[in-house]
Amino acid sequence: MARTIPLLDAARRRTFDQPPKFNHPQRQLFFALPDWATEFLYTLLAPHSRGGFVLQVGYFKATGRFFPADRDYAVLHALFTQVHPIVQALDLSEEVVRFYARYVERAQVFQVQQQAEKKYLMVLCFVVYQYCQVGDLLTETLLQAVQTHRNAAQRETQERVYRQQQDTAGQLRQVLDGVVTHGAALAELEELAFSFARTNAEKVASLLAWLQTPTVTAFARLRQNAQHLRKGGGGSTSGPYYQVVEERSRALQRRLGEILRTVAYEGTADNPLTQALTQYRARDGQAGSHPPTGFLKAAERTALDQAESPVSLYKALLAGHVADQLKAGKLNLAHSLRYRPFDNLLIGRRHLGAAAGRVAGADQPDAPARARALAGGATNQAHHRLCPHLRAAKRGH
Repeated sequence: MARTIPLLDAARRRTFDQPPKFNHPQRQLFFALPDWATEFLYTLLAPHSRGGFVLQVGYFKATGRFFPADRDYAVLHALFTQVHPIVQALDLSEEVVRFYARYVERAQVFQVQQQAEKKYLMVLCFVVYQYCQVGDLLTETLLQAVQTHRNAAQRETQERVYRQQQDTAGQLRQVLDGVVTHGAALAELEELAFSFARTNAEKVASLLAWLQTPTVTAFARLRQNAQHLRKGGGGSTSGPYYQVVEERSRALQRRLGEILRTVAYEGTADNPLTQALTQYRARDGQAGSHPPTGFLKAAERTALDQAESPVSLYKALLAGHVADQLKAGKLNLAHSLRYRPFDNLLIGRRHLGAAAGRVAGADQPDAPARARALAGGATNQAHHRLCPHLRAAKRGH
């Protein structure tokens, strides 16, 4: 059964959607970057990434929250990269991360600050959980946008095919009517040609007069319709479909371009789509003149060769294949709540052994008390493992 991601209520969503406004002294205070942020800032190349990173760090220092935009995923990624090694060292379970992250979501800043050393653990969990959650939300946006794009393209294709069929039927009637009329005239000419009542001069004069009639002129104009019908009349459903996909590609790119550039979907090394995505991100969303097409179907490659704007069609097809392989589990998101690799969902041997031990002792009278003690011990152990990192961070600042 699919898991749903809990969303904020209306009041919290309004707060979340409204970044704070600062005066000059506040800007100097909140946007003064710590050393680790300054060092990471130098690794960002795009101006919008550098500006967005500074904004999000300042907003988080002031409010304890990030503010939404597609590019903010890159900012979260920057923070996640900094804290993930610590989270790995602490060996925090998903349940612990979710618990502390949701506490931070519901709490005020001063409530988190009052938690002494635990506040750092809470912030770590919050960053990790937000990173995974925003990645999932962006992935859901991609899947929904691709499906909406496909539905609209299919509807428009059906409408175009219907209009083409109507045009084809009209052209076919015109050709058939012309053939019938022309056939009747030819029968009359045949009778005239074999008539002994007319001289040859009269026969030639009658033929020349017939060639000047509007019927012959109209029949000559039917040649274009006949050639169009001979080629199929544009009645192929695949031709119009890819043309519509190409025409609608720019609207899709506006919704998904940033997602495909920033969210690192992963697959097996021999997956052609994985290779195409890696190149697409390396080029910052530019397809190039000869993009990899190994993941495309034969009909799609043919349509790409015939497209007026191959780049537009390619980007739309790329987004569609990403959505398909995400649904099929061939692509995944390493740090995610819903789209992580299947192997990451399997219970490790160490955790399985610990779980078996807890189940074996569950029927003992003191099992609830021992469970609480184990939980408290795990939390204290996490705090103790975190303290050296915190002291090192303080010395660095």
